[in-house]
Amino acid sequence: MKKAIIVLFAVALVAGGLVSCKKQAETAPAVAEVKVEKMKVGMVTDSGTIDDKSFNQGTWEGILRASSEGLASEKYLKPSGSTEADYIKEIGNLVDAKYNFIVTPGFKFETAIFAAQTKYPETYFVLIDGMPHAGDWNPVVGPNTVSIFFAEQQAGFLAGVAAS
Repeated sequence: MKKAIIVLFAVALVAGGLVSCKKQAETAPAVAEVKVEKMKVGMVTDSGTIDDKSFNQGTWEGILRASSEGLASEKYLKPSGSTEADYIKEIGNLVDAKYNFIVTPGFKFETAIFAAQTKYPETYFVLIDGMPHAGDWNPVVGPNTVSIFFAEQQAGFLAGVAAS
């Protein structure tokens, strides 16, 4: 019993010595304020409008939400036609207006984004439901581009369950 008390006392002394040697906590440096610039998000619609109850509207509503939270300023352009040249023209108009983040909803933009991602390397592109290619169906996604696809298999599975 006496031996156990001596061991506990020795452990307490060593622990106390270690704790007393602890370096005093330094005060944390002041956090620098970082000025966050709003992103300028542009959208080019396909042949539809921003109230088409489809890709265009869903995309535009997402951009508006980011804008309402103070994260972005927004603008959309609707091309006069539905050719690759029409799409590239409107993408160029957004780039010229200093929009550095451009969203394009739909597979119709695949070839236009393929060309734009190289032509405008300082601009970021989001292609929804498509993959950039040169018309040969060989996808090439540049470092400034993201392709997003819908999880269509989930809806198909649920439709199959409902049908059975």
